[in-house]
Amino acid sequence: MKKFILFYFIFICFFMGCSSKNMKNYNNVKKNHNNLLSMYQDIYAFDLNNPDFFESKLDLARYYLLIGNYNESMSFLIRAEAIAKKNPKKVSKENEAAMYGCYATLFLINNQIEIAYQYVEKAYNIPKYGKLYGYLLGRILINLDKKEEALKCFEST
Repeated sequence: MKKFILFYFIFICFFMGCSSKNMKNYNNVKKNHNNLLSMYQDIYAFDLNNPDFFESKLDLARYYLLIGNYNESMSFLIRAEAIAKKNPKKVSKENEAAMYGCYATLFLINNQIEIAYQYVEKAYNIPKYGKLYGYLLGRILINLDKKEEALKCFEST
């Protein structure tokens, strides 16, 4: 079940957009790769040279979540969130929802259900993009023994 949750989460988050002055360079880094590993190696190199770039940190957090390196994922999420707090207007609502969704997924995997619920609610309540996290919200609600609420989430997703 953990793998399915991870796959679902990464599927909905993988190609979310970015917004900053380095966006063109960053988009070039993300293009023209034959596989996920080579793309993320280039994103990592980009990130080293751009320590205040939110999107690379979020993408690296997603990647490490996908491959099961949860400590690295959390590390990049914490860095991304610090950047977002400094410049909240520069972070798109789509990426804000993705960040909260990543946190929720990590906490769910670590069986910290209450904390996961707090983050998935933040993601779910972001207009336009939050509904992507309905399945994750439903899974967390089941773990909280809120089956009727979970069913509503599943039906609307």
